[in-house]
Amino acid sequence: MADDERWELIDGVAYAMTGPVRIHQEIVTELGRQVGNYLQGKPCKSLCRPFGHTSPRTDEATPKVETVVQPDLSIICDQSKLDKPGCRGARIG
Repeated sequence: MADDERWELIDGVAYAMTGPVRIHQEIVTELGRQVGNYLQGKPCKSLCRPFGHTSPRTDEATPKVETVVQPDLSIICDQSKLDKPGCRGARIG
């Protein structure tokens, strides 16, 4: 996939993501600010996209994971799930 395109992979199926409109960005920015303020001094972190979440079914290597999403806002409380590309999320299945 081209670097200038945005995609999510859900159960092995690629979905093209559209670019967000201004009002969407305003809402996400405000939500991120409020959540970030609330989490100050707490062990959890809030992160806005682009920030990838891989959801492995087992312990498969990241390139083999069939679900990779980019939520608008993520709250990560288990710091051990954070890696260089993003977060290895909850296992599914």
